[in-house]
Amino acid sequence: MNNIVLFKDRAYCCGCGACWASCPRNAISMVEDEYGCKYPIINESICIKCGKCLKMCKYQNVKSGKNPIVAYAAKTKNEQILNKSASGGIFASLAYEIIALGGYVAGAVLEFNQNQKITVHHILSNNKGNIELMQGSKYVQSDAWRCYKEVIQIVKSGKQVLFCGTPCQVDAIKQITGNPDNLITIDLICHGVPPARMLQDYLKVMGKTLGGHITGFQFRDKTCHKEWTSKITIKKGKKEKNYFIPSRFVSFYKYFLESVIYRENCYTCPYANLKRVADLTIGDFWGIEQYHKDDLGRDTNGWSCVLINTKKGKDFFDMHGSGIQKFLSKAEWIEKNNHQLRHPSMKNEQRKNVLDSYKNHGYKKVEHRYRKRNGGKFKYYYRLFKEIYYNSKQ
Repeated sequence: MNNIVLFKDRAYCCGCGACWASCPRNAISMVEDEYGCKYPIINESICIKCGKCLKMCKYQNVKSGKNPIVAYAAKTKNEQILNKSASGGIFASLAYEIIALGGYVAGAVLEFNQNQKITVHHILSNNKGNIELMQGSKYVQSDAWRCYKEVIQIVKSGKQVLFCGTPCQVDAIKQITGNPDNLITIDLICHGVPPARMLQDYLKVMGKTLGGHITGFQFRDKTCHKEWTSKITIKKGKKEKNYFIPSRFVSFYKYFLESVIYRENCYTCPYANLKRVADLTIGDFWGIEQYHKDDLGRDTNGWSCVLINTKKGKDFFDMHGSGIQKFLSKAEWIEKNNHQLRHPSMKNEQRKNVLDSYKNHGYKKVEHRYRKRNGGKFKYYYRLFKEIYYNSKQ
């Protein structure tokens, strides 16, 4: 048999890792390209040509998902959960319920090691203390495949697992587990995913700007009661300090929002539509005031949208959603302000130049380009530290 070809080019691989988890000989490694995006590589000296990896690849064989059964505007009733969530705290609220009943939860965490290096990966846990690590938007691709084999073992034992990830990760876990009744899946309304290495390199540059080592980072923090504020924790000597920075000063975040730095396949993503592969879909409810003014009153902040896509998802949400405030909405209203429910993100014209700068000169050059576009180095510094000072007084 000829050597197995997992994908023709990078547009045909989402990096979900289903092939890695399914290989009976551990012949597949997930290897970074020049930008830090991970792709499966086969060790031909170990591969037995069984073809199981190809059979497990859902991304190249996507079947149509399901139209939502019902749609909600929703947010957790728990103020503490809400404040630590990027949006309405739906995932965390459901996760606490599952663990309290003896189940497990799988979600993405961003962790710093002792050398200030980050890893973004999925963990499977039945410890409530780990839910907070899974909260908040990560905006990079998580190594979800690292927990797949654990999920297989737990669902086989009969215990319930709640898995949250991007649509391609959800389709992968459904495929390799067989999607049993005790597996509940939540997919995110996903723009696309940049590589974690690029975020790591951004944080190094920003650490030098702020005069220390970054030991913590959150893209969307609610401490200052602003929609688009990031929290950066800096260590200087033995002391740590939090800086609250508007997203316009966070180049990585802006390039994410502008569709500049996603992996190649994200721009042709087959999951970017209203036919969903998960039991539940969650995301920000942009434009909620247009449709639910009377329902909201003055409570306009932190609302999520929830799409219920399967009977299993409906039964689960009805049973475990007592801690969630919700009211009926319409999928078409949610779709209107979430273009990822209509089509994939479109490549930004800056993408090639930004990625070439990163590949050839590192993130320092990317940051230089961004600061130049925003008035130049000194104007950027003045505005940045002015905002930091203002937010420190809030």
